Amino acid sequence: MYKAAPEDRFAAMYIANATSGATLHAARRADDGTIETAPDGHRATEIVSEIAGGPDGQAKMLTTFGKHLTVPGEGWTIVRPNPDVLSPNSPPEGHDWRVLSTREVRAQPGKLQIEIDGEDVEIAAGAEDSMDPDSPAAIQVAEGAGVGPFD
Repeated sequence: MYKAAPEDRFAAMYIANATSGATLHAARRADDGTIETAPDGHRATEIVSEIAGGPDGQAKMLTTFGKHLTVPGEGWTIVRPNPDVLSPNSPPEGHDWRVLSTREVRAQPGKLQIEIDGEDVEIAAGAEDSMDPDSPAAIQVAEGAGVGPFD
């Protein structure tokens, strides 16, 4: 319907443009329900500042998620170490962050099969205690749902 109905496309672009203006922060919810932002120099703040290569990449990523969460209601974030990717769109140091649609990610027993730039990439399911920090990771983001491994 995104391509067929201009109203759907307008709504998706409206949400995409609104989400692109969001700023990502490292924070946690306190026991009283307030949000406590991590201080400058904290490792969590450094990690969040590196997501998608910084503020410009984060805005692009959030724009794409705005469309995915408006139309199908879900999408995937794929994070790959850059030395494996050699992409001109990702920083030489860091990771390649991609937002993919549900059509580009196929769940199979014990793994995900994804397509990025025409290339098939496999991401194995991992347990929290045995995850390899140098392997690709997939995060499913769905409207109104929790995030879990291949949920």
